[in-house]
Amino acid sequence: KRFITFGTPSSVVASGTMIQMLITQALLAGYVDMKAVGFFAAAQILASRAISMPMVMLGRAVSANIFETYEKKSKDATDAALRRHLSFLLLLVVPIGAPFIFSNNTIANLLFDGAFQGQVALALPTLALAAILTGFQGAYLSFAFTLARKTKFQLYVMLSMIAVQSVFAFVFIRLLGAEGAPLALLCTALCSLTMYIIMGRRFGRMLVAGRREFFTAGLAVMAYIPFGYSADQFAGTPWAVGLMLVGLLAAAGVFLLRRHSAMVETANRSTRMGRSLIVKTFR
Repeated sequence: KRFITFGTPSSVVASGTMIQMLITQALLAGYVDMKAVGFFAAAQILASRAISMPMVMLGRAVSANIFETYEKKSKDATDAALRRHLSFLLLLVVPIGAPFIFSNNTIANLLFDGAFQGQVALALPTLALAAILTGFQGAYLSFAFTLARKTKFQLYVMLSMIAVQSVFAFVFIRLLGAEGAPLALLCTALCSLTMYIIMGRRFGRMLVAGRREFFTAGLAVMAYIPFGYSADQFAGTPWAVGLMLVGLLAAAGVFLLRRHSAMVETANRSTRMGRSLIVKTFR
C-alpha cells in the first residue's frame, strides 16, 4: 500500500507535460490550423528533449544517492547532497539552454528546412525557458515531495496545472493566434514552479538554496549572450557555429573562475583522468 501511494502519483505526474501539450495542440488545431500544430509540436518536442529531459535524467541518476543519504545520514548531509546536485544541474542547463534562447535562429537553421525554420525559431526561446522551469521542477524541486513522502501533492499540482494550461492556451491562442501557445506553456510553468516552491516550504524543506550558484550561472549566461546573439546574425554559416562555441567556452570560463563547485569537481576529475591516461600510454 505504501509503495502504491508513493509511486502511483509520481508515475502519473510524469505524463503531465504531455497532457498539457496535447491540449494546446487541440486548441491550435481548432482555432488556427494544422500547420500551426506541426510548427508548435516540432519546437516544443525539441526544447523538451534537449533541455528538460537531460535535467530530469540527471535528477533520476542522483536520486538513489540522495534517498540513501536522507535515510541513513543527517539533514546536513542531505542538504549537502542536494546542493551538489543543484550545482551540477546548473552546469548542465546553462550550455544547453542558453543557445536555444539566444541563438534560436542558428539552432532552427541547423535542424530544420523551409517554413519550419522561421516558425520554430520564433517559438524556441519561450519554449526553452518553459522547458528549463519544468526541468528544474522535475529534477530538483520534486525532492521536496519525494523525501517527505508527499507525492500525492505533486499529483494535485499537476492536475491543477492541466486546468491552468487549458485556460491560458485558450485565452492566448484566441488573442495571439499560434504565437500564444508557447506563451501559455511558459505561464503555466511559472505557476507550477510557484506551487512547487510553496509546497516545498509547507513540508519544511526549502530546496531553493545556493544563491552563489545561481549568480554564477547568471554570469555564465551573460558571458554567452554576446556571442550567441552574434551567431544569429550569421545563421546558416560556419561562423554561427563558431561563435556559439566561443560563447560556450566563455560561459565555461565564468564557471571556472567563479569556482563553481560542479565545474571544479569536473575539471579535477578530467585532469586526473588525463594524467592517468598519459601515464598508461607512456609506461
